[in-house]
Amino acid sequence: MRKIFTFLFASTLTLTGIAQLKPRPASPALKESIKIPLIAPTIAPSNQNTQPQPSKGSATKLPTQAQMKSMTYWEEIIGFSTYDNQTNNSMQNRILSDGTNLSALWTYSSELNATWADRGTGNNSADDGMWGTEPYERIESFRTGFPTSLVGGNGKEIIFCHSGTGGITQLTRDQVGSGTWTTTTVPTTLGTTLLWPKAAIDGNTIHLIAISEPEAQGGILVNGIDMNMVYFRSDDNGATWSITDHYFPEIDVSEFKSLSGDAYDIHARDGHVSIGIFLEFSDTILMHSMDSGSNWELKVISDFAIDGYTYDEFTDSNNDGLIDTLFTSEGCGTVHIDNNGTTHVFFGSSFIMDDTPGDTLYSFFNTFDLLYWNDTLATDSIYIIASAQESENDNDDVFTVTLAQIPRYGTSLCSMPTIGEDASGKLYLVYSAADEEYIDQQVYRHLFAITSDDNGDTWSTPVELTPDEEGEGLEYAFPSLCRNIDDKLHIVLMRDGEPGLNVRGDLDNVEEVDIVYLGVTTDLDITASVAPVAASNVELMIYPNPTTGQMTLTGEDLRKQQLRVTNIAGQVVVNTRLSNSVDSKSCPLDFSFLPDGVYNLQIGTGETSTTRSFIIKH
Repeated sequence: MRKIFTFLFASTLTLTGIAQLKPRPASPALKESIKIPLIAPTIAPSNQNTQPQPSKGSATKLPTQAQMKSMTYWEEIIGFSTYDNQTNNSMQNRILSDGTNLSALWTYSSELNATWADRGTGNNSADDGMWGTEPYERIESFRTGFPTSLVGGNGKEIIFCHSGTGGITQLTRDQVGSGTWTTTTVPTTLGTTLLWPKAAIDGNTIHLIAISEPEAQGGILVNGIDMNMVYFRSDDNGATWSITDHYFPEIDVSEFKSLSGDAYDIHARDGHVSIGIFLEFSDTILMHSMDSGSNWELKVISDFAIDGYTYDEFTDSNNDGLIDTLFTSEGCGTVHIDNNGTTHVFFGSSFIMDDTPGDTLYSFFNTFDLLYWNDTLATDSIYIIASAQESENDNDDVFTVTLAQIPRYGTSLCSMPTIGEDASGKLYLVYSAADEEYIDQQVYRHLFAITSDDNGDTWSTPVELTPDEEGEGLEYAFPSLCRNIDDKLHIVLMRDGEPGLNVRGDLDNVEEVDIVYLGVTTDLDITASVAPVAASNVELMIYPNPTTGQMTLTGEDLRKQQLRVTNIAGQVVVNTRLSNSVDSKSCPLDFSFLPDGVYNLQIGTGETSTTRSFIIKH
C-alpha cells in the first residue's frame, strides 16, 4: 500500500494532518469511524484534569466576569439531551432574537437506551434575559430531528425539521419565545422522504433546502444523484409554497454522485440567496441566485481533484496507477451574505485517500485549519483564517496530539463555523477548535471568536469564549450564533464532560449533555487584525538546488505560511504549515526522506501563492 504522509519537522513545521481509516457507512449521512494511524504522531503530556460534569437542575441566570481579555459572558444551562449528535456536518440556525426575546432549540432526547425513540425538538425561551426551566419533553407529538429556525417577516417563529417519513415538518407560533405551536408539512410530490432541512428568511420569503433519503435506506435517485438537494420557496412566511421539489440541474450527476447529510448551509438577503455545499468526494461549491431563487448559478469554491469521483474508487487523480492524497472539505461550513452583497464562505478541510476499492475503508487526514473564501475570489483562492489553539505555555509552536486523543467528529480540529453581522457590517465568526491547553485522554474543544470590519480582507486574532478556568474538563461543540448581532453574541451550543459523540461511535456512554446559552458582549478585546494567511514571496528561493534533501528556504513573511510539496506526478507528499517561530525570511527544511526526483514546493494559498521547483539527488 502506497501511503502519503503529512510530516512533523521538529520545531520547524507545525503538524497539519493526522491520518485515520474510516469505514464507509451504510448511508453517507453519518461519519462513523475507526481510527488507525498511518504515522505515529508525537505524544503530548497530559495537562487536563477531568472532573465530573455539573449536575443538572432548573435553569438559573449565571452572569460571570471572564478572566480573559475584556468582555463579559453568561454561560447558562438551558436544556439537556442524550442525543449528542446535534448535526451531521454543518450547524443549523438554532437561536433567534426579535430584539426582546430569545428562543433556542436543539435535538432533544431523554432516553438512555441508544434508540432515542422520544427524539424531537427541545426548546427554551428567554424573556428579558431570563431563561425558563429546562424542558423535559420535545415540542412535537412524534419523532423528529435536526431542527432549524427563523423569524418570519410577520414576526412568527418558524421551525423546520425532519420526521424521517415524507416531507419536511414545519412548526409555527405567533411570536419568538411564546405561543402555541401549529404543525404542518411542507408539500412535496417527489415520492421520497426529505431529510436534514436548513432555511433562510429574506423579508417574507423563506428559502428551504433539504436532501432526499439515501437510496440505501429506501430513497430514490433525484436527477440521477443519491441524496440530492431539493429547494422550496414560500413568498408568504410559509403559509403557501410557490416553488416545491426543485432540484438544481447545475448539480450534474457527471460531477456529483452523491451529496451528504447537513453538508450545506443557506443564507438570503436583499433578493440574493447563497447555498454552500461542502462535500468530501466532490467539489466544494456555491449555488447563488440574484433573483430570490428563480435562477441559479454554480460557482466552484474548491475543485476536487477527480471529476465525477465515485464513492469507493481509487483516489488516482491522473490515472498513472499511483494513489493520491486529495484535498477536500470535511462537510462543516457556513455561508453569509454581507450588507454589501458579498457572500462569505467558511469551512473545515481534510485530505482523503482510498487505495483499496471495495474494502469499506478510506483514509481521512485530520487538519488543523479553518478556511475562508468569498465570491469575489477565484476557484481555489482559499485562505486560512483560524487554526486549532496552540498552547502558549509549552515553549513551542507545535500543536502536539496523538491520534487516539482526537475525538470522532470527522472534522478538522478547527471547524464548526457559525457567522453573524452587526448593524455596522462587522462580521463575527465563532468556531469550535481543539485547545492544546486541555488534553487528557482526548483533546477538548473550546469556542473562539474572530471578527472582520473590512468585509473579510483582514480578521482579528482569536478570543477564547470558553476558557474552562476551573479545569472541569468541558467540551464545547456545535455552536450556533444568532446572525443578527446586537449588543451581544447570542450562542447556543452543546457542552459535554467528555469529547466525542456516542451517536458517531466514539464509545462514549449514552448520557445527558448540556445545552448551553452563551451570551458574549461585543467589546471583544481584539489585539490585532491580520490578513488571512496567503504568501507574497516573489523572491522565494531554495538552496542548494539540487539537494540531498537538506536545504534552506528564503523569502518574505515565511511565518505560519502554508507549505505543500508535490512530486512530478502531482501527488502531495508534504502538506504542512511553517511554524510561527521560524525566521521570517529564512527557514531550514529537511526533505531527505523523499526519494530522488523533481518536486514543486508551494508557499501560501490563494492567488498570491508562489511555487518553486527543486531536485533531490542523494
